[in-house]
Formats: sequence, C-alpha cells, structure tokens
Amino acid sequence: MAPSTVKLLGDSGPVADSPTYDLVIRQGDVAYPVPWARDASTSFLVSERDTRVLLEQAGFSPLLWRDDAETALEWFKTTMAGSTPNGLSLGVVMGPDMREMASNLAGNFREDRLGVLSAVLKRD
Repeated sequence: MAPSTVKLLGDSGPVADSPTYDLVIRQGDVAYPVPWARDASTSFLVSERDTRVLLEQAGFSPLLWRDDAETALEWFKTTMAGSTPNGLSLGVVMGPDMREMASNLAGNFREDRLGVLSAVLKRD
C-alpha cells in the first residue's frame, strides 16, 4: 500500500487518498428496477465526465481513473450462472425483486447504458 494511502493525520498535507467506486450513466435509458432504485424518480446517476467535473470542483484530483464495466459484467456472468445461495444473502436484504434487479443491472452494463468508475482521488 502506498504511504499516502495510509497517512492519516499529523501534518498539513492531505489526510489520505480517497478511493471511489461508482456507477455512471452512459447512453440510453436505464432499465429498472436496479438495486438502488425501483424507477428513474429515485435514481440520480451522472455521466463519467460530469462526475469528474464535480469531483474536481470539490477540490479532488484523480490519481487513478478506470472504467471497470467489463470486470463488473464478467462478475455478473459468473455469479448469475451459479445457484441461488441458501441462508442470508443480498437477495434476502433486497427482497423478492433482487433477481430482476441484478438482471437489469447486468443488462445495463451489457448494453452500455451504465458504466463502472473506479478512481483514487487526492484532495488538492
């Protein structure tokens, strides 16, 4: 781990590097329901470009900026191919619509309606 990642408090420099992992809107209409919203009225996604502008306006500079949509899609392919887990799972927490939500989310990645942004930021 980089020293700047574990630096916490003690000098006038940045507190720490800030990792983020977020979904971003790409093109077209998102298929709902998805894990964070049942419909567009409660979904507040922005594009990757707008995300970067907002973060820079807030005083952050990217150390790492990466599109992880393909990685997420591969994870979905592997996970959806398996059997439904018994016991406590995300499906129990999210409710009976979880399979539809996960399917829609994977479809949104596949059809380039959503992207996955992984970034590490530092505060200027």
